[in-house]
Amino acid sequence: MAAAGLAESIGAVAIVGFTSSGATVARISRKRPSLAILAITSDLQVARRMALMWGAHSVHSQDAHSYEEMVTIAEATVRIEGFGRNGDLAVVVARHSIRPIRQEQQSARNTHRCLTPLTQPGTR
Repeated sequence: MAAAGLAESIGAVAIVGFTSSGATVARISRKRPSLAILAITSDLQVARRMALMWGAHSVHSQDAHSYEEMVTIAEATVRIEGFGRNGDLAVVVARHSIRPIRQEQQSARNTHRCLTPLTQPGTR
């Protein structure tokens, strides 16, 4: 997964993976990155399964309704869980669906965003 390579090359403190099924975090975990994987989901059973994945620190969180909301949750969670502080870098990975006009044409893709740097809550 490109996110692991990106995170390692920029010196990020963590890869933050948002997932509903655990598949995104499983793909990151398979790469065995040298940094922490912060696995965030709104499904408690998925959070429990992800806790068993290599290098993953699983967090049960509220559901995010937009990518920007995911980034806000990621920034706060990285600090709260002790993985980083203001000025540190993190890479956020989330799988989201692209819904064209016809539902049967739905596809999905992984998106990643580099946070540079983590900010104080409420300073954006």
